[in-house]
Amino acid sequence: MRLITREAQIALIARVLEYPVRDGVRLAFSKMSDQLEGGQRSLTVKQIAWIRVELDKHEPQYENLVSSGAVAPQSYVRLMVYDHPAKPPGYRRQA
Repeated sequence: MRLITREAQIALIARVLEYPVRDGVRLAFSKMSDQLEGGQRSLTVKQIAWIRVELDKHEPQYENLVSSGAVAPQSYVRLMVYDHPAKPPGYRRQA
């Protein structure tokens, strides 16, 4: 995991605190943010990992294109089934 600057750490915590998180998590992240803004310390690698885990719970990392309506389900099935060859290239029957 690469290290990030103090300003990026504060911004990461602020993004997590925008979401409805548990009270204990909110308190811990608020204290971390206060210490960062006061210039007292920097976050450890484990703390940054914990913040990212909490952020991943609330921010999806991908979007289902079929469910969102960006791709019609029929075209998706056609791509999966019909656009592939019946036999792999270079396939020969054994005599």
